[in-house]
Amino acid sequence: GFSRRLQAKHVLYLIDSAFAGLGLTKSGTIPPGERDYLQKVSTRRAHQILTAGGKGELVHLEQGGLGVFTEYVLEALDGSADRDGKGFITFSDIASYVKPKVSRFTGTKQVPQYGNIDGEGEFVFVLAALPAAQKAATPGLVAPQAPIDEEKRLAEEQARLRKEKEELEKQIKEAQREAAERKETERKGMTTAMVTPPSVPALGVSGRDGRFIASGDGTVLDTRTNLMWAVKDNGANISWQDAKNYCENYRGGGYTDWRMPTQDELAGLYDTAITNTNPPAEGCSGGYHLTNLINLTCCCPWASETRGSMAANFGFSNGPRHWLDQSYVGSIRALPVRSTR
Repeated sequence: GFSRRLQAKHVLYLIDSAFAGLGLTKSGTIPPGERDYLQKVSTRRAHQILTAGGKGELVHLEQGGLGVFTEYVLEALDGSADRDGKGFITFSDIASYVKPKVSRFTGTKQVPQYGNIDGEGEFVFVLAALPAAQKAATPGLVAPQAPIDEEKRLAEEQARLRKEKEELEKQIKEAQREAAERKETERKGMTTAMVTPPSVPALGVSGRDGRFIASGDGTVLDTRTNLMWAVKDNGANISWQDAKNYCENYRGGGYTDWRMPTQDELAGLYDTAITNTNPPAEGCSGGYHLTNLINLTCCCPWASETRGSMAANFGFSNGPRHWLDQSYVGSIRALPVRSTR
């Protein structure tokens, strides 16, 4: 059809809408084990397509009109699709990364489709790790803009995390020493104003991370905004109404005025300079951008704003503001907050 009439050897269609009926063939007809695989797939004709969903499927949009599909395509092009560290990504790598991500996020209500319209080649995107000699020897490669020295960045990030861990361990030991002194004081019949409220079990974690202070009673105070957060989300997939009930019934620190946060309040926790090291729940990616004193088990807590049957949430992977049906139960969590002013 139209694609075969194009003179261009390499054409890539990325369509953020539901689409079907092209009679696609899957890419990757050249065995990757061949020594000249990269040169072959990049020089052969390749007209390829990746769509946001199949025929009749509803495309999920984020606030501002950006699709969930587009978000994961950008993640793939940033290098996330290079799962074996080969230094480049093919169209097949992108498609196999985006399809399960979008499908899982939307609860299989939106399943991307992909394949070859014409030709047996592949689009190839070069990452920073691919040697310059290999780039020069392989025509047709698409070079990324402003490549990042990933190894250096990771080394710096690991060093920062080690330093923060050592400081937190010191603070925890000091808090444990103070707790032991308080316990001895109570044993002798003396009183102290620092005893944990009896209605809330101590969680055994206290310390400070910049502007955030964990009190060991299920609360983390943000000294910049005077908002007090739960030390952990609810830990499981939950609908918006159930999340609202969970927040309002949270009793961390003995307080009874907990509530569901707004999108802006959640965005106030988002910080790209921080990568949370708490282990995520099964099926969630982890590495979210907020203080380590708050344990977020999956990417996106619900927010209080609603639009008819839709409700807001916020993503801590890349900072997007999503809107989903209030009945949706996926990788969304409840994270209580209260105002201390």
